[in-house]
Amino acid sequence: MQPERAMGVDGDTDRSPHDRGIRRFTGKRTPMSRLVNWKPLAERLRSEIGEWIKTDAIREAFANTPRHLFIPRYLDYTFDEDAKRTRWVPVEDPDPDLIYSNTAFVTQVQPGAAGGTDMISTSSSSMPGLMADMIEELSIKPGMRVVEIGTGTGYNAAILCHIVGAANVATTDIDPELVESAKNRLNKLGYHPTFTPEEGSYDRLIATHAVDNIPYEWVRWLKPGGVMLADLRARNPMSHIAAWAIVTVDDNGTTATGKLLPPRGGFMGARRTLRHADHDVDTPRKYTDTARLRTRQVIHPKAILDDAEFEFFLWRSMPSAVWSRPWPPGKHEDPEDQRQVMTRDGRWTSVSAIDAGYMTPDDLWGDIELAYDKWTDAGKPGLDAYNITVNTDGHTVVELAVSGAEDTA
Repeated sequence: MQPERAMGVDGDTDRSPHDRGIRRFTGKRTPMSRLVNWKPLAERLRSEIGEWIKTDAIREAFANTPRHLFIPRYLDYTFDEDAKRTRWVPVEDPDPDLIYSNTAFVTQVQPGAAGGTDMISTSSSSMPGLMADMIEELSIKPGMRVVEIGTGTGYNAAILCHIVGAANVATTDIDPELVESAKNRLNKLGYHPTFTPEEGSYDRLIATHAVDNIPYEWVRWLKPGGVMLADLRARNPMSHIAAWAIVTVDDNGTTATGKLLPPRGGFMGARRTLRHADHDVDTPRKYTDTARLRTRQVIHPKAILDDAEFEFFLWRSMPSAVWSRPWPPGKHEDPEDQRQVMTRDGRWTSVSAIDAGYMTPDDLWGDIELAYDKWTDAGKPGLDAYNITVNTDGHTVVELAVSGAEDTA
């Protein structure tokens, strides 16, 4: 599984109900190597995430799966006294009390595709509460065939094996080393799922990394009537724009349609390359040609970018745009502070509560103001107002159910 960002890993910290489970433990720790009986810890974890579990099969899966087997070590983003900088530091022989808590752990980092020295998280063990919530949302039951996208450590695959039987589980990941490690851990528990999904074979698909558009390959793996749940998320590190997409394959088995839900948690974007964390590759640089710089008074101020529902509308209307956001969430922002918006084809604007700077001849903020007017005229729709369709040509269409505000990506 692949996390969204280090401090919350899977939880979208300003919107996700799962961020309540994110904790940091300090003080004396008991090494994992001294663990004698993990069952009471697993039972405690099951109790901790009980609000997300409704069915006995899922409850029993979490109570009977040894999470420590899948997280023998993890990486903590902390200040390194020797290096005098914040970096990822490995934690060996971790504390079982921490492992058996509703906490996510980064388990792999890699350099970014855009260069630089910073390492970026590329795989994790997700928050168990988030995993349980997604499994419940999909109504996964014993005997169903399930495919998981994003094997990671293998812990979620183990939970699925316990629920539906290992012969009914397929799990896949871009990283063969992660797959091999997960396979060995699963085999130790007597689980032998397949790691090569078959077309038209599965009742449910659960994606544990985010996508900006749903790959058509996922539709092909499901049976007619099969259901998938994916974290639909803008592909750039500056954004929190997201929705959960729950999509059902039509009776003809070739297209899929569904709806959007408010995200109750989130993941980092799917890697497109094996050896790099490429979530930074689509972040454009700031374009500033002073000879072309113009300034005008705004019609709508920068505050329109603080509306999460308009952000989603703008993302699907203008998918190449990237805009800055106050950090951390909820931070007070001075009205004179500038918010930057850029696109990958070189358009740029810097906007405050009063005026907007832009590069002629393209008034990017003007296009955003028009999008805001269009969204307002449509009644300021929220996520529940959209339909989503995954077509045979590989395009994901997100459109308002009533009017024609459509994005085909």
